[in-house]
Amino acid sequence: MRMSKGRTPMTSNSCYPLDALREEVSAQLRAAGIKEEDLRIEYPPPGIDAALAFPCFRLSQKEKKAPALIAQEIAEKIKIGVLGLLPVAQGPYVNFSINPEPYDRLTLACIDEKGAHYGGEEKNEKTIIIEYSSPNIAKPMSVGHLRTTIIGQVLKQLFRFLGYRAIGINHLGDWGTQFGKLIVAFRKWGDEERLQEAPINELLRIYVLFHQEAEKDPSLEEEGRKAFNDLEKGDAGAQKLWERFRNLTLDEIDRIYQAMGVDFEHVTGESFYEDKMQKVIDAIQAKGLSEESEGAQIVPLKEHGIKQPLLLKKRDGSSLYATRDLAAAVYRVETFHPAKILYVVGSEQKLHFQQFFKVLELLGYDPGLFVHVDFGLVNLPEGKMSTREGRVIFLESLIDEATTRAKQRLVEREFQGTPEELDQLARMVGISAIKYRDIYQPRNRSITFDWDEMLSTEGNSSVYIQYALVRMKGILRKGEVEAFIDPEAAKILVSPQEIALIRELSRFPEKVRLAAKEYEPFHVADSVYEICQAFSRFYKENPVLIASEPQRSARLTLVSATARVLENGMDILGIAKPEKM
Repeated sequence: MRMSKGRTPMTSNSCYPLDALREEVSAQLRAAGIKEEDLRIEYPPPGIDAALAFPCFRLSQKEKKAPALIAQEIAEKIKIGVLGLLPVAQGPYVNFSINPEPYDRLTLACIDEKGAHYGGEEKNEKTIIIEYSSPNIAKPMSVGHLRTTIIGQVLKQLFRFLGYRAIGINHLGDWGTQFGKLIVAFRKWGDEERLQEAPINELLRIYVLFHQEAEKDPSLEEEGRKAFNDLEKGDAGAQKLWERFRNLTLDEIDRIYQAMGVDFEHVTGESFYEDKMQKVIDAIQAKGLSEESEGAQIVPLKEHGIKQPLLLKKRDGSSLYATRDLAAAVYRVETFHPAKILYVVGSEQKLHFQQFFKVLELLGYDPGLFVHVDFGLVNLPEGKMSTREGRVIFLESLIDEATTRAKQRLVEREFQGTPEELDQLARMVGISAIKYRDIYQPRNRSITFDWDEMLSTEGNSSVYIQYALVRMKGILRKGEVEAFIDPEAAKILVSPQEIALIRELSRFPEKVRLAAKEYEPFHVADSVYEICQAFSRFYKENPVLIASEPQRSARLTLVSATARVLENGMDILGIAKPEKM
């Protein structure tokens, strides 16, 4: 079946009706005497017949009047505006209701017009750099790398969706004293046969062993420092081992990235900046920012509110990762000319970034250019993960376990398909579950690792979202409707559930922009989940395929629009979009 197509012309630069509505509400509130700093426009809770709301608590504190009285006074000053905008004082809020039909028509027209770009923006000339994942060479990727990898990839996809030139950088931990320790460990205890068969496991074994032995014999630590110093000076034997460890690790992590749908525009380790550090050190010294302390080079920061100094060089002259980070930042600014550089790194590194950013500011760089996108830890039930203590869950094991559990669920639901299709779908579902479990909540919350929570298929999960999309596509196939939206269907979509679903679709672009503003993927995940819930309520109360015309065609339009927006959100989040489940 094919429905006649109709478009609603737009009168503003943006086709998003919520933007126009929010501008109108803001203008009306300003005209009513509300100052800019007091403008706080919110979404009303479910069940309230309004599109937007203005809370009066802030004004109540300023004016020493009851918020309900202030709400009444404001409502009386506001005129009926675009889209039938009508202010109503309700307790401490001024609620703004609208005429649903024109608003819904504009929303459907905008989804129809922008399609796969609905919620996004036109391309701009701005570049944004996102540094994420950044595992250490010679160590297997663990669940501890999960959050930076997932959050960073989603942020890259988010900013690209919003028109930025988004550059993902994998800043490998491939330099530092730990490599001196690893070189010593391999020379003492390394097994060549094991290294050939399972390289990362062998490197982990000797790394853990080094720290166990160093507790008995502290002189091993000095051997490790000397070996790294030799590496920095270009010792051929140390260089050869380091390159081997690096290449073996890259082969391993590339396989995991491919499985997770993670990619980078640039993969450069700390070693890449080894020959670029002196330029930064010279600039710091030229400005008189550094001094010697017990043989080491430091940048004191006490007068800038940071008690601990930034260490530039150790006593033995070897570099530190802070120095390499400074060199990397300067290189990126000079090479890419970015509007922002985001560092997706855990909250435990806050002090490092405070020091690092302050030194860049003292060197003359705009402090607003650099952003630490921090997040909570991933913990095991017995405490914080530690590679040197052998208390860790490897990321590849997590992917395998997620796939196995997803396959069991699909079999329980009597999946109809070939064994190959089942295996492929199980991997899609399992990996999506891992990703979504990380980003469905604010990133600053720490996660205690738990199989059942991570792979839950109930409630707010990727599986719930995937099933919703599969259901929508199934309805459209049975209705013999291609991806098609008729904005004039708004005249017929008048049930509370239909109006509520379109309202959620209209909020998606704003949630996308909020996610970018706060570097918070949670807002996109939250919008996707709310859309799925609204669709579930709509589908429960409003039959689609068995409805009479014109309701049937109108509801098919709504299903098509919902599927389109849902797919856009899933693309940002990196959630797989199966055709069947």
